[in-house]
Amino acid sequence: MKSKVLWSVGFMVALGLPAWGVVERSAAGANNAPAKAPATIISPKRDETVTRWHEVVGKAAIAGQPIVLVRPQSLGGEWYVQAPVEVDGRGNFKSKVCFGSDLTKPGAKFQVAVIVLRTAEEVEFFKGKEVLLAIPETFLQTEAVSVVLGTGEVEVAAKLSGAILTPTANLKVKSLQEITGKLTTKGWPVVLVRSDEANEEWWVQGSPKINTKGAFASTAQFGNEKTPSGKRFRLTFLTLPSVKEAAAFAIGSSLPKLPSDIPHAEPVTVILDRPEAAVAIVEAAEAVDVVAAPAAEEAVNAAEVVKE
Repeated sequence: MKSKVLWSVGFMVALGLPAWGVVERSAAGANNAPAKAPATIISPKRDETVTRWHEVVGKAAIAGQPIVLVRPQSLGGEWYVQAPVEVDGRGNFKSKVCFGSDLTKPGAKFQVAVIVLRTAEEVEFFKGKEVLLAIPETFLQTEAVSVVLGTGEVEVAAKLSGAILTPTANLKVKSLQEITGKLTTKGWPVVLVRSDEANEEWWVQGSPKINTKGAFASTAQFGNEKTPSGKRFRLTFLTLPSVKEAAAFAIGSSLPKLPSDIPHAEPVTVILDRPEAAVAIVEAAEAVDVVAAPAAEEAVNAAEVVKE
């Protein structure tokens, strides 16, 4: 249900967001503020059909930092904190949010709400939180907008935005492999890797280095120290409009599927080549033999003593 994109209080500084940020005043002063809607959700509209990963667009009516929350309408209760919003100096904002999971069926209803953090105390309250059992009464929030999860969740995005140059399809790769690619549209790449097995998640890789012509290089990790040689993986990249939006996909976070509304490259299948894994297996077998040899010798000696 919840977005796998990591959220932290430091995102305003990390993403270099404009100075529409938190107002430095006391919590008491904030609580005495007029009870009005702190923001307007422009999109999606009430009862609109949304995709699994959908962009929420809005406008803040007061100074502060907007935060988007989502919850299943049928369950009520818990609100899931979504990825950091991108906000400009006029309070316009947008955020990529997640509705449900791979197990959520089309037709499921959700609610979307926005709160605006106005004080340092409110920011501190949100530190490290991914789920809220309830929105505190002291926080100004919008009216919840009900939406419906639609169909058509596909692995391939609506349009392609470039290509993986290296490694090529079915090439053997190391556990840590340098990859190169080329964007065909303006934007910033977010490199993703997943196991070729069914229902595996896409994992966000390291930050790429990109030139003015759209060519980029990055490092991708395939598996871990326990992954056997010969395992197949898939490699691709999303193309986000800006560095700020790309930064919302934190390194090490994961996505259940490729977002259907974000352009990406055609996935490339590669094969993990880990000679060290084979060596480790041989060494482990030899270690077993070394341990077993004294035990076998002791057994023979014991048999001879009994025989005598």
